[in-house]
Amino acid sequence: MSSIFFWVIILSPCRTEPTYDVDKGQLEARYKRLQKELHPDKFGGRDAQQQEYSAEQSSLVNHAYVKLKSPLQRALYLVSTAFMNMGILHACKILC
Repeated sequence: MSSIFFWVIILSPCRTEPTYDVDKGQLEARYKRLQKELHPDKFGGRDAQQQEYSAEQSSLVNHAYVKLKSPLQRALYLVSTAFMNMGILHACKILC
């Protein structure tokens, strides 16, 4: 799940691989929709577990949005996840 930010905020079932090209309008719209659903203020009257879940998910969405809206941060994120994936694949080849 190294490309978690793309799964959280951008990717749909028909688009399964993260790419550098991001539709900024789609990114912002998806961010706003997710925050509207997950914002901790909406969970004020719920139990502690639901409030904690909301806070965690909202934080993840915020972090993903910040990383993906910046071209430089998005590029660095893609490179770092690619290297991490290569390391995982290399480790699997060694262990298998």
